[in-house]
Amino acid sequence: MGATRAGGAGAERSSAFRCTATPRDRRASLCASPEFSQVDFQTRRSLGCRKWRTPLTRGKTIMSDSDWVNDYMKSWGNDDRRRDAELRQAEFVKAGRLALFRLLWDQVEADVTKFHNAGGDSRLRAQFIPSSGLWVTRREFPMVELKVTLEEVYIAYVRRWKFDDASDYEEEKGQFTVTSDLQGRLQVRKNGKPFNDHAELSKFLLIPVFEYLKENR
Repeated sequence: MGATRAGGAGAERSSAFRCTATPRDRRASLCASPEFSQVDFQTRRSLGCRKWRTPLTRGKTIMSDSDWVNDYMKSWGNDDRRRDAELRQAEFVKAGRLALFRLLWDQVEADVTKFHNAGGDSRLRAQFIPSSGLWVTRREFPMVELKVTLEEVYIAYVRRWKFDDASDYEEEKGQFTVTSDLQGRLQVRKNGKPFNDHAELSKFLLIPVFEYLKENR
């Protein structure tokens, strides 16, 4: 009897320490553990974790530490500051573009004069017409023409060539963008590449004209 009682007590103690949770309970406990939050999606899915699939578990909302609302609202402030900066830069361009274009004309006129003085074709003429823009032309064949105009925030140019009456016009078009920094310093760019000064811009415009006259002397 004693042995039987001892055995019975032992059996009772063993029963008291035995895990009685079902596999489903153990799985639910594992899914809810903090350590399990780092487990990858495939593992969670293989265990059938409902917490992974839905923000509600047995009527309780699962809260997140993500402060996405504040992060999102910060983006509003960033957008506002960027828009204000863009508006300020646009105002600088609007205020300074005419003076910049006139300085470009002064540079082109000076460079055409240097071309004449260095022995270039004296029939090439430079003219500034406020209503239509900047013109560099040679009317006699072989004819060449450069027209530069200011259009909003762009400086547009057209080069045209015609060898004689029997030939067709050849034409090349392009444009530059006038930009500004937040201090109001204007700069001219083409395809994102900046020109350092008016002389560099004048060179870009005039070199093809000079080359055409050189080749058709």
